[in-house]
Amino acid sequence: AQLYQVLNDECLPRWKVILNQALMDNVAAIIDAGSLLAGVTNADAAKYLISNPLFNFEEFCGVQYFEMNCMDNGNLILNGQWMVLDARTNLSEPRYRYSKNDANTFILFDDARCRGADKKMDIDATAALTLGIKMTKDVLMQGAGRLRQLGQRQKLLVYCPDIIYKN
Repeated sequence: AQLYQVLNDECLPRWKVILNQALMDNVAAIIDAGSLLAGVTNADAAKYLISNPLFNFEEFCGVQYFEMNCMDNGNLILNGQWMVLDARTNLSEPRYRYSKNDANTFILFDDARCRGADKKMDIDATAALTLGIKMTKDVLMQGAGRLRQLGQRQKLLVYCPDIIYKN
């Protein structure tokens, strides 16, 4: 894993700084174990990513994220489900209906999905893992575990706030 300090940008909220950095680093996923994307919904983060000129349209056809209390065929899904925001149509649909593989989507793992959510990322995928204050080793390891081939060909970049980086 490689450590990155999350830069403080007085003009942008932290979640935008993190998403911008992830796009500049050309990662395939953000694993927000440190809850640094607090303040934005997963759907809004997905919209921000595909509207960003740095989004890699050649590699990713959309952004996959988990949405609570969403509609599916007119039915309210209270426990939520994985959704894909298609980068070309700008429309969201449930993951089970989306025809592309997980490896063809940029994946957002919010803090609640850092444990037990399996997505089949490319064998050479790089993901960004966020660190937060008072985060436990268990949370860190569960987040890193989203990369099933970590240590072989998959890689992690670690993003953290200044207070962690300086200590």
